[in-house]
Amino acid sequence: MFLGRLSNVKGLDLILHSIATLRQEGIVLYLALVGSGEQEQALRQLCSRLSLESQIFFIGQKESTELPEILACGDFAMFASHTEGFPLALLECMASGLPVVTTRAGDIANVVVNGCNGLILDNRTITSYAAACKHMMNRFPMMAGEAVRTANMYSQQAMFNKFADILYTICR
Repeated sequence: MFLGRLSNVKGLDLILHSIATLRQEGIVLYLALVGSGEQEQALRQLCSRLSLESQIFFIGQKESTELPEILACGDFAMFASHTEGFPLALLECMASGLPVVTTRAGDIANVVVNGCNGLILDNRTITSYAAACKHMMNRFPMMAGEAVRTANMYSQQAMFNKFADILYTICR
C-alpha cells in the first residue's frame, strides 16, 4: 500500500522496480497506489514497461473518511521518499495497522523503529528495497500492533495532552 502524492520526490520508481525484481524471484507482490499527482501517467508507463499492470492498482485520490476501509485491505505500506517532512501519510497507514517499508528521509526515523513497527533502508537500491519487502512479507503480522501503538502516540488526543502539559508547566 502506498498513500500520498504521486510525484518524483516520493521514489515510487524504486518501489515499482523492486516489485518487478521480486516477481523475477517468483514472489508476486501487489501494490495499491492511493493518491494522485503529476507522475501518474509516467508511473503507469513504467508499470507497462515492467509488465506490472496486473500487480499495481491506481486507486486515485480519496477522501479521508474512505481511507480506513482502503488501508484495511493492505498488509504493509511502502514509502521511498527522497525528502520528507513529518510523514503524515505514513502515520495514517500505521494507524490502520500497516507496518512500513521506507527509506530514511526527513522525520521518518523519529516515527519508525527499525524492526519493530517497520523497516528503514539507508541504502536506496532496488535490491535492498526488494529484500526489505520480502522480509516484511513474513513479518508484517508481528509488527502491526506496534505500528498502531506508534501512530496513537501522534493522535489528536495525544498531541492535545502533550500541549496541555506544556502549557501547564509554563503557567505554573
